Formats: sequence, C-alpha cells, structure tokens
Amino acid sequence: MPTERYFNDISQGPFTNLPFKVSKEHYDLAIELLISRWSTLPQRPVAIYQIGQVSAPGISDLDFVIVFPNGTSIDWIQYQPKIFPEWIQQVMTHPPYCCTESLWPLLPAWFPVFNLSHLWGNTLPEPEVPEELTPGCSLGMLVDYLIVKIPRDLIWKAWERPLDVRILLCMLNSLKHTVQLAKQARLFIPKDNWPTLSEIDTLRTHWFDVDPLKRLEMLGELCTKACELAGELISQVDRTITQDLQEIKQRLEPENSDSNHPNIFRFIDNWNIKNTMNKAFKRYAYDGQIVWDSPLSFSQVLAIYANECPQFGKYLHAKGCHTELYWNGGVWNDGLRYHARAMSAYAKATSILGIPPQKYIALGYSEQAFLWKLAQPYAQLLLKPIRKILRKI
Repeated sequence: MPTERYFNDISQGPFTNLPFKVSKEHYDLAIELLISRWSTLPQRPVAIYQIGQVSAPGISDLDFVIVFPNGTSIDWIQYQPKIFPEWIQQVMTHPPYCCTESLWPLLPAWFPVFNLSHLWGNTLPEPEVPEELTPGCSLGMLVDYLIVKIPRDLIWKAWERPLDVRILLCMLNSLKHTVQLAKQARLFIPKDNWPTLSEIDTLRTHWFDVDPLKRLEMLGELCTKACELAGELISQVDRTITQDLQEIKQRLEPENSDSNHPNIFRFIDNWNIKNTMNKAFKRYAYDGQIVWDSPLSFSQVLAIYANECPQFGKYLHAKGCHTELYWNGGVWNDGLRYHARAMSAYAKATSILGIPPQKYIALGYSEQAFLWKLAQPYAQLLLKPIRKILRKI
C-alpha cells in the first residue's frame, strides 16, 4: 500500500502556525533578551548554550541548554515561552533543556546534541561520549527516537488538523539527526535515501520562494519519503538486534495488540512499515488516536536499560513494557548501559531542579512522578480518615 495516501491531503489544510518571513536579526534580538532575562533571575545559571543553528529564518526555532549549580532548584515558569512577548514566542516554541553542572559532561549521552555553541556564563569543557561507547549510546538514542519521534510523532502532526505547518517542517528537519545517530551506531543506510535529507533542507531554505500550493505538495511528498526512510532505519535496527537473538527469539512474546499499554511500548514480531502505517491510519480515522507498533526486538534495548537501572526498569514495567532480558547487547552493550545511566541521572537531576523530563528524554521517566505513583495507594489510605473528618465538619 503506497504511503502517499496518508499525506496526499496536506495541501488542502486548514493550517495553523504558518512560517513567517523574519530576519536573522530577529532571532539575535530574541536570544539577547532571553539571556538578559535568564542571567538575572535569583537562581543564576552557570552557563547558557545554544543547540543547532538558525538555518531557515521563519521556520527554525531556538533550542537552548541551561546549566545550573548542583543541588539548586529553579522557578520553571520563568523558562516557559508563554511568559515572553509574542515576537519571542515566534522563535522559541518550547522551554530550554536544563541540567546541572554534574550532568553536563553526560549531555550527549542523554540528549543527541549537534552544533553546540556557548552563549553566556562559564565556558564549560565540551561534553563527549567516550569513543568506545559511542556506537551503543547512539543505538540507544536512535531506538528512543524511533519509538516516540520519527515517524510516530511525525505522522501524528501530519494528520492533525489544523495542520501545524512550521512544527511539521521542524520535525522533518530532525530526521537528519536520526540518520546521524544511525551512522554513529554503525548501521548501514542505503544511499538512495540520502537525497531525502537534501530535499528537506532545500524546501526549508527556499520555502518563501516556492509557489504556496507547490510547497505544500512538496511537504506531503517529503512526509512520505521521511516515513519510508524511518521505516528503513527501524528495519536496520531490528535486523541488527535479531541477528544476536535468533536462537532465543521464541522466548520473546509480543505485546497483545489489544492491550491498553501506552503506544510507545507496543512491540510486535515480524514488523513491517506498510502494515504499521496502515494500522495507525485506520485507528486515527476511527478515533483520532495514533497506535504505533515497534519491532519486538526493540523491547530488548529497554530491557537493558531496566537491567542497568532497576528504578528505571520499574517505571518501564509499570508502563506495560516487558523488561525480561534475553539479549547481551552485542558490541553495543556498554554504550547502551552508559546511555541508560545518563537517562536515569538526568531524571534525578531534573527532579531536584524542579522540572519534568523534557520531550522523549528518558522515555518520559520522572523519578519524582514515579515515586508518587508508587506511594499514591498508601497516601490514599492515610487521607481516607481525614476525608471522613472533613465530611463531618
């Protein structure tokens, strides 16, 4: 079944958050104001860094990493786009990523950072993943991406109406980071997929020069190609893991497709991009929800995380993910475990800072939220007699 059918109505709209013509200086002024604001708050940062570059003014958004002293907490509201003027919100669509000084050296192990540049404060040593751990760490982040971002979130945004054009263009741009992770994980990507990345760059760069109808048609075509490339990446990771799993594959049991487990933890055997897209499309047409299945082998990456970090494992298990470990991780084992420790450390550090884990980092794991979930039944028991007293008052 051709994937074109899933994106052939993009040009029909309706639309929201359309790209807007703006100068690079607009971004520079926004950065200047944000730095001025954040650097004068009661809890001063140690340093402020920018991730990436403004390669397509009017489409690109600003990404930051702010580093704070260990053991401090921050007023999270001060970093939300909504408190800033509209012209700032145009170029900063989400809060900055935050970490502590002790977590900074682990930055590229808990978040796939590319093109990091120093903006303010102390110039910290450049964080790097040890060379021997890079393939495994990249494979872990790649699986995290493929479970929650590309193509699951991409098709969700592409099918949603009104269509958020700018966000969709930004998500397409993140495909190049996914491919770079695959290269770092030493996976093979067929050369006929590379032109897709160039076409995405071209559309973003020349968006305002192309006929409005034509550029929307191109957007739909690129969504198709992005899903096909993501499908190839998913298949590559699946084959990589299952090569080591052939003798014990029968011990793995796929999730019940009718389960109520969160979509990001649904795993099936004999994964196929066309079948997965078709299932997702039918479910979305039925009730507006995205059901996205991942290869059964992906559960073994999460099982390694759980084995390395038991508290993280309890969270995954509570979410419905089977965490029985049958794979030794192959040559990626040490890097995968390094990535797991970094994600767990990130969750603990952000809990102390007073913010939730952001985006897909740590697969949504929050030490604070998870501990509350475990304690909630006991809290309800304690509150029960108090409620009885309040009812009598």
